[in-house]
Amino acid sequence: MRSVAAAAAALTVSVCAAVPAAAEAPGIDAARLGSAIRAAAVAHFGLWDPGRRASFASAWSRYRSTSARVGARDAVALEAIRLVASLRNAHTSIDDPAFAAARRWRLPFVLRYVEGAWIVTKSRSRDIPSGAELRAIDGLPPERFFASHRDLVFASSDAQAHSLLEVEMRSVDNDAHPPRLTFDDGRELTPSANVPDAIPPRVAYHWLIPDRVAYIAVPSFDGDTFERDALTALKRFITAEAIVIDVRGNGGGSTPVDFLELLTDRALPWWKESTNAPLPARKPVVGQQIPPADGHYDGRVVVLADDLCIFACEDFVMPLVYGRRARFVGSRTAGSTGKPFVVQLDGGITLALGSIQSSLPDGKPFEGIGIEPTDPAPLRTADVKAGIDAQLDRALAVAEAKPEMRTR
Repeated sequence: MRSVAAAAAALTVSVCAAVPAAAEAPGIDAARLGSAIRAAAVAHFGLWDPGRRASFASAWSRYRSTSARVGARDAVALEAIRLVASLRNAHTSIDDPAFAAARRWRLPFVLRYVEGAWIVTKSRSRDIPSGAELRAIDGLPPERFFASHRDLVFASSDAQAHSLLEVEMRSVDNDAHPPRLTFDDGRELTPSANVPDAIPPRVAYHWLIPDRVAYIAVPSFDGDTFERDALTALKRFITAEAIVIDVRGNGGGSTPVDFLELLTDRALPWWKESTNAPLPARKPVVGQQIPPADGHYDGRVVVLADDLCIFACEDFVMPLVYGRRARFVGSRTAGSTGKPFVVQLDGGITLALGSIQSSLPDGKPFEGIGIEPTDPAPLRTADVKAGIDAQLDRALAVAEAKPEMRTR
């Protein structure tokens, strides 16, 4: 498994395609940028299928015709976003720092797609409480807005794209101005850059039932701090009968190999990897397993995860579930993992291309599908409004029930 972590480092190269300029933008040659994106995708994207080939071909045709008419950098960047998003992969994206710098507004809450509507959660706004339902974006119904701009979202599925509505709102019609949001009680909000910072995410842990059932929340695996603190918490609860590991909202980072090894009492399976890229970021890993560490935890494990669990978070959840080490309570995960091939383009623009295709240990597809919970407990609007964490209540019930691990 150490080889998995070491091999997962993204490969970075510079690409400057020598093609004639069709349109100039400050710091960007539109034709040169588009040709560089296309050449890099052909060489390094590893998840081609008929649908993605057709989508990319259509987007490339649009880019060639549209880029000849645009001049402003934002307009060029917007067409580049649309081109790259056509690959329909969450590990594939393009970032123009100038485009992002003009859109520094933030939402003082998290928008979640719950039971067919976008609901406010974790609100830091005095005016818009958790549980409020979004009814309009600049006067348009949210579903209509989403459908009109779905081609601007880097996502592996429509279900995942629904969780990225804020990202979508930043890339509308070359408009850097924040949108006007209307909610179910008639209140409105126009986001600004002057939004109070959220409490920095950190690992939290405590007893759910003293000396019996412990709780560890790991909101991210980005950097070394989160895994280190999670290990500290796990060692503190090493004699617990059961532990609930909460990775809801965890957007990934680095695969937490040490945490997995200390948490398991058996060898855990890894992804079945493949690629159809001529030049992938690394060779696919085959037949790898995650062994238990000395002094590992022997009690019961329940993982609590949701549709925002992606990338390294899914690297954490999948081995525990498919290795029958843990029960999984919550909702289906996002469905995308694997380090991208990173390309530096003109104007400080960074292109990331999904280079490795991951399948579940049993060979079933994973990309755009995610990991299915053994014990479904979807988020409910009524619970958000009432301030009830019914998912955690369900996880505790499963932990106390001493269930056998289900066979996949």
